[in-house]
Amino acid sequence: MLQLHAFLIALSLLLAASAHAQMIHGDSITTSSGVQGFDADLTDLADGSLTGSKVGAGVPWANLANVPAGFADGVDDTGGAGGATLLRVTADVANTTTTFANVTGLTLTVNASTTYYFECFLTYTTAVSTTALQMSVNGPAATALDYAVEVSTTATAWHSSGQTAYDTVTNPATGAAAVKLPVRLHGSLIVGGSGGTFAVRSRSEVAASAATVKRGSWCRVGT
Repeated sequence: MLQLHAFLIALSLLLAASAHAQMIHGDSITTSSGVQGFDADLTDLADGSLTGSKVGAGVPWANLANVPAGFADGVDDTGGAGGATLLRVTADVANTTTTFANVTGLTLTVNASTTYYFECFLTYTTAVSTTALQMSVNGPAATALDYAVEVSTTATAWHSSGQTAYDTVTNPATGAAAVKLPVRLHGSLIVGGSGGTFAVRSRSEVAASAATVKRGSWCRVGT
C-alpha cells in the first residue's frame, strides 16, 4: 500500500512538470487560464523600480486621488503655520479710479494674533506715462504693519517707499504706459485680536485713466 501511494505521488509530480514544460516556449509563456503572459515591464519591475523611460512624464496632478484640501492645484494653499500660500492674478485687473480696490486673486484670510510675511512680484501698465500706479495693502486691525513698495516707472528708474498703514501710498512721478514694468511689494503684518482678509490693493493716480495689474502677477503670504 505504501509503495502504491509513493508511486501515485511521483506520477502526479511527473505530470505537473510535463504540463509546465508544455506551457513554456523559448523566452515566453503561453497564456492559459490563470497564467500571466510574459511582460517585459514586470521583469523591469522585479528590483522594485521602473525604468524612467517607461514612466514618461509621470502622473498628472489632476489624476491623483485623495489629494488633501489645499493642495488641489499642486501648490500648498493651506496657509498653515510655517507654510506659505501662493496667490495669483489670472486675468488683468484694471482700476480707473483714485480709490483703492482689491487686486482680484491677491486676497487671503488671515488669523488673529498671528504674524505674517508677504512678498509680491507684479507687472503693470497705465493708460499714459503721466498716470502712475499706486499700490498698498489692507486687512484686519494690525498690531504692527511694515512694508515696502517699489514701482518701476521707466525702464531704468524706480520709485521706492516704506509704508506702515493700510491704503496709504506715496506718489510715483510717472507710469509705465503701454510698456509692462515690474512692481515689488514686501513686508510683515502682525494681526490684532480679530482675523480678517488681507488684500493687496491698487488705484490709479488719475481719475478715468487706467492703471492695470497684469495677469501672471503673484504674491506669497506665510507665517
